[in-house]
Amino acid sequence: MNKKQISQAITGIAKLLGSNPELLAKQLTGLKALLPGLDESAIRGIVEKTKEPGFNPHDLEEELGSVVSAVKATRQKSQ
Repeated sequence: MNKKQISQAITGIAKLLGSNPELLAKQLTGLKALLPGLDESAIRGIVEKTKEPGFNPHDLEEELGSVVSAVKATRQKSQ
């Protein structure tokens, strides 16, 4: 995938979640069950940033880093 395709995919998913608070809450609950250390504000930050005109996927580095950290922490605990 190129940068434009990644941006479009993230924007589409975020718009769906942002326009449906129940779906967002359900997805957050599922994510937190899988990744107990996940900072919910990182996911909400991703959704908010994708609403900005000219959204750039590189602008999500901090939020995605938080998600990656939660994945790594969960994986280490399970080993």
